[in-house]
Amino acid sequence: MGSAGPTPAARGNAEDGNPRVLMALFASMANIQLIHVPYKGGGPMAASLMSGETQSAVATVGSSLPPLALGRVRALGVTSAHALISRFQFRGPA
Repeated sequence: MGSAGPTPAARGNAEDGNPRVLMALFASMANIQLIHVPYKGGGPMAASLMSGETQSAVATVGSSLPPLALGRVRALGVTSAHALISRFQFRGPA
């Protein structure tokens, strides 16, 4: 997820603004270093996350559900007033 050691982990996001601020706040609170890697969309960012090019991301539901359903990534949090994942009947790996 992140790196507490000397080598920072890469974090991706497909837009500027809130996701970038959220990851900076998370890194500060967790006392880890993250390198920002910008992407032109959620698809390329999700592919990068699944391939291991980046180790963390803040993503929308649309770009998150396919990798979540495949069990390739893990959701650590949801910033919604509603349980979005359960609305899509997501079932994680057994």
